[in-house]
Amino acid sequence: MSPPRCPKPTLPTRYEPELATLVKVPPSGEEWLHEIKFDGYRFGCRIDGDKVKLNTRGGHDWTTKLPQIASAAGKVKAKQALLDGEVAVLLPSGKTTFHGLQEALSGAEQGKKIQPVYFVFDLLFVDGKDTAKMRTEDRKAELKHLLSALAPTAWSDTATTCSVRVPSSSRTRSGWV
Repeated sequence: MSPPRCPKPTLPTRYEPELATLVKVPPSGEEWLHEIKFDGYRFGCRIDGDKVKLNTRGGHDWTTKLPQIASAAGKVKAKQALLDGEVAVLLPSGKTTFHGLQEALSGAEQGKKIQPVYFVFDLLFVDGKDTAKMRTEDRKAELKHLLSALAPTAWSDTATTCSVRVPSSSRTRSGWV
């Protein structure tokens, strides 16, 4: 008799990100990863076959407001995926601008000239695999491979402005601190 089979994980229907906690001083130590906090809106990108949805953390569908990003996400080499990231507008200096993002999303003529960018920093699910249970470094490596050569999607690797506590013994999904 063969052992019972575990059901394959399914693509989550809701995007539920871990949220930031404001602290006065960034933590130090080897058990911490540091990530950039962009000045934009947090979005989950749900890819299911040829259907792409960009959802706010409150569950609102903004796919039609960000068609270029949705189109780029549709080129991801996965049948199903749930990405976590931040949509922002870059200034020529490389900094992000929340005002620029609001202008881009306003529908005004001037805003139509502004191109938002989706900075993807986490892969929560891909092709039947609940990647949220993987080590952070492994998830980020898989995400980087998945997103290679896509625009206007940007890869967001670890940096030094925002901290994520990741116990070294069990590095799994973590949020911003």
